[in-house]
Amino acid sequence: MNPVKDIEYARRTLDQLRRSQFRIDLTAGLLRALALAVLVWTVGTGVESGLRLPPGTRSLLLAGMALLSVAFLLFTII
Repeated sequence: MNPVKDIEYARRTLDQLRRSQFRIDLTAGLLRALALAVLVWTVGTGVESGLRLPPGTRSLLLAGMALLSVAFLLFTII
């Protein structure tokens, strides 16, 4: 057993794992953002089709959903 080769192998393996984890995290963040975008779209179309909400609630809901989607995306990337 060569300790230098073992260390090199361990470094390569760790780098591969880090890249894989980043891809998984990024994919999860994108899926969360997509789910929230669908929710925003659903709320928007529901309001337009006659869902009764107090004045100003629709814009507040849409702004909140947009902020949540950005927060999820940033949380996943960072």
